[in-house]
Amino acid sequence: MSVVCSLVSLRLLSALLTAPLALVFAPPAAASQTAAEAHRDITSGPAQVVPAEIAPDGQPRVPKLFAPAATNGAHPAPSGLPARVPSARVARGLIPLFVSYAALQALDVRSTLTVIARGGAEGNALVAPFVNRPAAVIALKAAVTTALLFSAARLSRHNRLAAYGLMFALDSAYAMIVAHNDGVASRLR
Repeated sequence: MSVVCSLVSLRLLSALLTAPLALVFAPPAAASQTAAEAHRDITSGPAQVVPAEIAPDGQPRVPKLFAPAATNGAHPAPSGLPARVPSARVARGLIPLFVSYAALQALDVRSTLTVIARGGAEGNALVAPFVNRPAAVIALKAAVTTALLFSAARLSRHNRLAAYGLMFALDSAYAMIVAHNDGVASRLR
């Protein structure tokens, strides 16, 4: 029975970890979408049809908000919008670090629950109250992992070097934690 529960728990953990990653690594919107269109999609929901005004020369009149600037042929962003919409993409080099971090979290849950089942104790004071309920441990780890991956993805848009440093440090730390937990579990046999 415990093997079945462990498999179900691992599959649940896998599903909880991969769904948020799909959101982080989703392909960006179409390249033809302008900043104004992206802003409209985000803020106003469905597009609203506005009747066009016809100028005396027979050409449709463009609202001033979306009219191009008359200087140097440049097209600034409409007022109220940032001049450059930040990319929603994450650096490709971070993706393996994100995946390895999620895998290390799953291994940490497995090794922690193994140590607890063999009579050991949890050293992390934040997780210790939940160790008797594996589903709670899995949910807590999944929530923390998801929040951290979203934070690292956001950080990478502003400071890519800091995001790499953060993920290398976390991956290294959790690799040591999992190795320690496995060592303790093997001694408790």
